[in-house]
Amino acid sequence: MDGFHLPRAALDQFSNQKQAYARRGAPWTFDVAGFTEYIQSLRIWADDNSAKILYAPSFDHKQKDPVSNSIVLAPETSIVIVEGNYLLFDDPSWRDVATLFDYRLFVDADLEVARERVAKRHVQAGIEPNIESGFRRVDENDYLNAQAVYEKRLKADLVICSIDETKISG
Repeated sequence: MDGFHLPRAALDQFSNQKQAYARRGAPWTFDVAGFTEYIQSLRIWADDNSAKILYAPSFDHKQKDPVSNSIVLAPETSIVIVEGNYLLFDDPSWRDVATLFDYRLFVDADLEVARERVAKRHVQAGIEPNIESGFRRVDENDYLNAQAVYEKRLKADLVICSIDETKISG
């Protein structure tokens, strides 16, 4: 789903550019129509057992933008896993997306554990210089998005509970 982030050129067109960049990853910063159209074409491709190669966009964190046609789905592909925060989001612009999947999983993570993981990831990826900045970024955007998903989540076929790997590996 990351390949359907609105590109920076589109965020530049928002009346509040600063907020658009700060909240990148929020539901309204994705190309929902393009994502929905792609999943519909994916279903047709899969249902027709097409001999064609299908391409999907990805997201390049160094470029900070989506990259068209960078994921290849070969004709012999039998299972496609699509992941993303808003696939079960009960919001008018996203609600119909959930109906396009054969099976819907939700990974239930403790939000405080997720907050810490994402803050560390921001630092490790060079997005933020230190853990304090990482937490600030999470609290001003990622955590808000996660809360929205938890508050407005459609029913999944299966809920998987995330675990803390450090507690079971030692």
